[in-house]
Amino acid sequence: AQATAITGRADRQVTAGAVGARASQPSRRSSPRAGTVARAVADAGAPVITARERCYAEDERHPQEVLQVTSGRWHTCALLRDRSGRCWGWNYDGQLGDGTRSNHDAPIVVQGVSDVAELRAAWDFTCARTTRGEVYCWGEADYGQLGDGGRHAREEPHRVAGLQRVERLALGATHACALRAGGAVSCWGENEFGELGDGSTRRRDRAVSARFGAGVTELAAGEGGTC
Repeated sequence: AQATAITGRADRQVTAGAVGARASQPSRRSSPRAGTVARAVADAGAPVITARERCYAEDERHPQEVLQVTSGRWHTCALLRDRSGRCWGWNYDGQLGDGTRSNHDAPIVVQGVSDVAELRAAWDFTCARTTRGEVYCWGEADYGQLGDGGRHAREEPHRVAGLQRVERLALGATHACALRAGGAVSCWGENEFGELGDGSTRRRDRAVSARFGAGVTELAAGEGGTC
């Protein structure tokens, strides 16, 4: 399978972050559209990155293989072989997880979480699942999508309360769901269209059980729904 190569110095990188560095800052409430990043690359006059068979986040001293890449609305993150995370792009809600709200056009280390097994990025927030089955989220929290019981943006990862033995994550625009061992599902965040599956349309800033029953094996989330 082919993957995208993240290579070179910051001024040669062609990523969502590099696009952000060259383009004007988007509205926080603008609606996402398919192909937004691709069009932004073209609009910024940046060349398209070439697909390669292997994917690397290049550090000139310590290059590491990338296991996973995930993109939100205006930021991108990569999971490295050492189970650490790197993110870059817009950071106005702390979605890069480096403890600041400064934008970065090159990958920087996600602070406060280790042994990462999975990274997922959404509109303006990011979540990580660890090898221990815990979930941590950071970034925008207006809709309770960090699952920490509050609605204040976080610049560093905070653990989602009450979740254990998580095996998979799925993030929509402003909500998140976790598939737990045994096939049960928990969700949190925006719930205007019932996307949390709890039988209500109330926003939830803590994880609630979805009424899918047990035995779920696959999970996917979109802007206003979950399957």
